[in-house]
Amino acid sequence: MSNSSSSIASTAAQQAFVTALEGKVNSTFSSQLDGEFSVVGYPAGFHWGIQFGPNNFYNQAALNDLDLQLEMASNGVLALGGSNFSTLYMQVLNNVTYVISDADNAVIQQQSQAAASQISSVITEWENNFGTISSTQMATAVPPTKLGYIETQVQTLWGGDISKIPSSLATFENAYQSYQLAAAQMNTIMQASAAANTRLAAAKANTQNPTASNGGLQTGATAFYVGYVGMPAQTVINSGLQTSTNQVSVSLSLSDFSGSSSNLSVNGGAQGTLDVADIFTVSVGGSASFDLSKYTSSSSSVTMTITYPGITIVPAAPLNLNGAGQMGWYDNLILAEAVNNMGKGRQVTGYQVQGSQFPASFFGPGGGFSRLKTYVISQIPTTSITFTNADSSRVQSDFHEQSSVSVDLFGFIPIGGGSQSYSVQSVDASSSSGSVTVMLAPAVQQGTVPSNQATAFVLGGVASYPPNNG
Repeated sequence: MSNSSSSIASTAAQQAFVTALEGKVNSTFSSQLDGEFSVVGYPAGFHWGIQFGPNNFYNQAALNDLDLQLEMASNGVLALGGSNFSTLYMQVLNNVTYVISDADNAVIQQQSQAAASQISSVITEWENNFGTISSTQMATAVPPTKLGYIETQVQTLWGGDISKIPSSLATFENAYQSYQLAAAQMNTIMQASAAANTRLAAAKANTQNPTASNGGLQTGATAFYVGYVGMPAQTVINSGLQTSTNQVSVSLSLSDFSGSSSNLSVNGGAQGTLDVADIFTVSVGGSASFDLSKYTSSSSSVTMTITYPGITIVPAAPLNLNGAGQMGWYDNLILAEAVNNMGKGRQVTGYQVQGSQFPASFFGPGGGFSRLKTYVISQIPTTSITFTNADSSRVQSDFHEQSSVSVDLFGFIPIGGGSQSYSVQSVDASSSSGSVTVMLAPAVQQGTVPSNQATAFVLGGVASYPPNNG
């Protein structure tokens, strides 16, 4: 086959399998899922030991899995990428500014002139108590003026509440209150600006520096990861993975072998003639990989059943920034407003994503700013392969019981190899029907893998595309 036709065949085989597996999971576990399940490729596996050890620390490897960006692989199947969602979020926040519209700026200019004497008193009383306001300090405020800086400080120190200003600052309090009365509309605009910038700064600080006090999850004696909530208890995850009856299966049938191609049927639905190598390749005992055409002829048929035992649902959500900005790190309202205002410039007042690093297409359904809000994991799948009218002697010769196996399903689901232990569990030759059935399954574990290093198979999960988190 040409490269182009092989690519088309591979895509068709992958899509047939993806559609079948998604249908099975969605129908079987619909009551436990918080949205539509999608197949997601993640060969590294999910570190299911979320908490471990005598101190019950959180497993940084597990939190890193939960915090991965979701992306579309080159084969058109969703995959978990190398970037962390919290890192992308921080990068987005670094490109967000709070803009005051031209209309609101006109109000500020008009009322600042009308209330010039009151504003002068506010600045004088502030500087009498705290020293001259520097250009560096002004640059941190919107607008970058002395009054803008004072508004930001009133918001930061006292939550914008005049009654909380200490009595030792009575002269400043009186001046500030007189200014508010003289320029009420301007003051509302500037207070909103100060509050917005304070909240943006809190979101950045808590994301960049997670601690126990802001909801970070402790991963070591002095180490913390950004907070995630909603994960099942460790005992629930352990129990789920050990409940083998929580399972789904996908059945494949191959027939009419001709050279390296065959007719494929997935869960009873015909998919057409596809390249066998695009469906299933295997390596036994470290040998070079080969496909099933090695054992078949035009009259042969092969049926495969891939079963995912111990299916377990693991949701997780970023810890939302609370009203005071002290706990949490994720603020979807900032994101939603900033994305909605992109490109509007000074037409509107509010948060706005600036620059070209993050275009509008990066956000929302199908965008790169995404994550799995719910994982669907399982034990390593078992694979049953039945050869009929095939070269049974060669099958039995190649597939020795307990020999190590590495399998590649559809070009994007590797099973066995690397850190996974996968082997030929049994070979059953039935003389009455002339068939041979090979069972591939996880090898018997030698020794104990520490819980913080053990991984589960990732079938996929429920995607989230902020600021649309549905």
